[in-house]
Amino acid sequence: MKRIILLIIFTAFLALNACKNDQNEVNKAKSIVDDIEKTMTPSDQIALKDKAPLNKQELEDTFPVKIGDYERDFINVSEEMGTAKGSFNDGRITLNITDASGPMGSIITMFNALYDLKETNDASEKTIKNNQKIIEVFNKDTNESSIEFIYVNRFHIFLTAKGMTPDELWKLFEFDNYISSLQVLDDFDNKNTDRNH
Repeated sequence: MKRIILLIIFTAFLALNACKNDQNEVNKAKSIVDDIEKTMTPSDQIALKDKAPLNKQELEDTFPVKIGDYERDFINVSEEMGTAKGSFNDGRITLNITDASGPMGSIITMFNALYDLKETNDASEKTIKNNQKIIEVFNKDTNESSIEFIYVNRFHIFLTAKGMTPDELWKLFEFDNYISSLQVLDDFDNKNTDRNH
């Protein structure tokens, strides 16, 4: 089951760079997942063992109603997966927030292992912005990009955009432009040690 989850997550990571029909890219993805599995440890989840997963309403409350000048198109919340997903600017921008204190806890270990890999794919770059370790992907052929990072060692943030570079996407999402503010995630993280809040 863990391997299936890893493949799903990594397939999404490669989606902006790999042709769906290219078997070489599929084999490369599987090889990288194998390497990740060898380096994975459960230590990333220790800090979350006393955190209560966000419920459906809380997951919805973490999600911004606006990014930059773009209103939210829709939001889809899955309490079972601890995930809130939505889009902006007529679907050109998508945001996925996952609470790793829930069933997707391994996503933090997955991200850290992927970040530490010497090589992932040609379109990806690992950077640090606002003290966040970030994986950026840019497909020049389609002009599509993504940024991915872990916030307060709990929330996995995955943002994609059409017609933007990773730098443009980050600038749009930058903390000051995030209307709901990542402070919302800090607040939820701090009060979810105890469900009686």
